[in-house]
Amino acid sequence: MKQCLKCHKQYNDDFDYCTICGSKLESVTLKHKILSNKNIYAIIACCLLLACGIGYTIYENTKFSNMKQTMQTDQVNKEMENLASKPLTSDLEIESGWKWRVDGDYIYIDGSVKNISGKTINYFEIGANFLNSDGNVLDSDYANDAQPLLPDTSRKFEIMHKNDSNYNKVSLCIQKVS
Repeated sequence: MKQCLKCHKQYNDDFDYCTICGSKLESVTLKHKILSNKNIYAIIACCLLLACGIGYTIYENTKFSNMKQTMQTDQVNKEMENLASKPLTSDLEIESGWKWRVDGDYIYIDGSVKNISGKTINYFEIGANFLNSDGNVLDSDYANDAQPLLPDTSRKFEIMHKNDSNYNKVSLCIQKVS
């Protein structure tokens, strides 16, 4: 058996030259087969190295993605904890029984607020809107307190405002807490 070393086409022993490229044919020997086996082993080794490299890259990328996800989850959890501990206006309630009265040139609003949350409120504002007979807001005022108000405790407030004969009604609200 003979083979063209350029085209690798095999011929029987009657041929001396390749019919495709014209190169001189060589007898197929054990030496050529050993070289072919070495090439196969080299190709297999290269493929294994490539597979290991790809596998390691995938492993590292997965590890990085997991670390990134953990960091993002931790950040979201921290933001949620901060938000949960931050007082909201709904954590403070104006207790029933508040009153407003006119005394001379001023209106006095007396009442109390209660911290209905489990959070300490360090500052709050109670807003008062002064309305006419049609329900339109004519003026507003507020009282504030910057002393800590612990959970489930109450504190009195007073708002003093210049009186106007057009004020027929007063409404109260929690404006701000922190």
